[in-house]
Amino acid sequence: MAFSLYLMAAVCFYAGLYHFIFFLRRRTYGLNSLFSFFCFTHVLYFVAQGQWYSSETVERALICVQFAYGSISLILILQLWFFYYYCEKPFSQFINILSTALFSIFLIASFTTSDLTLSADKAYIKEFELFGTAKFTAYEFSPGILFELFMLLGFAETIFLFVIILRYYHNRYGTVLKPMPIVFSILLLAGGYDIFSALGLTNSIYMSEFAFMILLLTMAYRLTSNFIDAIDEVERLNLYLDTIVKARTRELEEKNNTLQMLSTTDPLTKLFNRRYLEDKLKKKVVHSERHGTPFSVILMDIDKFKSVNDNYGHDLGDQVLISISKTLLDNIRETDVAGRWGGEEFLILTPETDIVVCKTLAERLRIQIQNKSHASIDQITASFGIAQFKPDDSINSLIKRSDNRLYKAKDSGRNQVIAG
Repeated sequence: MAFSLYLMAAVCFYAGLYHFIFFLRRRTYGLNSLFSFFCFTHVLYFVAQGQWYSSETVERALICVQFAYGSISLILILQLWFFYYYCEKPFSQFINILSTALFSIFLIASFTTSDLTLSADKAYIKEFELFGTAKFTAYEFSPGILFELFMLLGFAETIFLFVIILRYYHNRYGTVLKPMPIVFSILLLAGGYDIFSALGLTNSIYMSEFAFMILLLTMAYRLTSNFIDAIDEVERLNLYLDTIVKARTRELEEKNNTLQMLSTTDPLTKLFNRRYLEDKLKKKVVHSERHGTPFSVILMDIDKFKSVNDNYGHDLGDQVLISISKTLLDNIRETDVAGRWGGEEFLILTPETDIVVCKTLAERLRIQIQNKSHASIDQITASFGIAQFKPDDSINSLIKRSDNRLYKAKDSGRNQVIAG
């Protein structure tokens, strides 16, 4: 019998240590700390009971019984506080405080030899049976008045918690056919049976220790199950949050791309705007000065565009701008950058290109624009000015040279390409 109690003590110690370490690692789970102390108190109880069954003197047996029932006082206190939080505070905390005070009084009284509790002169030899198969002989003590009151209070607490647990499980799960209510009903029956044993009405061993062990394992199972459920919930929330974050990230990227496009694109022609072109020219100047590679710019202006707006209206003028922009995009190279410089002026940046190749490109564009039909307008032409970047150039001087070539093309009769 003692061996089985020591084995249960070892199981309780392991469970208590596991949940105490778990509490230290995750301070938010306060129930684990309560449960760990609940387990450690059971260790004291099982060891004391084991020593009681194997005691050879009345004095030693009395000490063991005092430790056993002192441990029960702690167990009843911790049990009440555990289920107070486990069942989500279903009753007033005053009940906990009052019960803690009463069982603390008995805890202190358990270690006196007064007739109110237990005393050596009340000891007698009693034979215990284990399920009718094994017999044990141990010193038994007749309970005093305070001890009888303690048994009644402990039994009343068990009934009270049983009702609380039944109500909690019925409200939360819609049924009481769950491990915790069933095990608590077993504990209730075992406690009632042990009262008869303590009063000498039966000669069987006390059954509460077995019921407490089952309850402890069930509580450990529920805590672990709740933790696993919490992990699953956290993973589900993390997955949901990850989905939300990805969706928000995509949405933000799309908005950023839209903002980037709006900040760098001309809204009418969908070509790059002047700000973007100036930024690209700055970078190209730095690159050319560092690596000595050539680049050229083409400045293009639609001939007599003011008369198009005056004679046909701004709507048709806008359509002409859009059409010419598409012609530019369809005919420049992938490395070239085309943009609207302002009004009816367009600029084309041609990287790694000297003025000869650039002039060929501009001539091709001039012919494409000239040959393109534009609704009721007879013909649209454009003039081009080309300049190649020089080592002593700035962006302003480069643009000014290409602009001068453009005006020269205009003055020479329009629809021309002039480079220099």
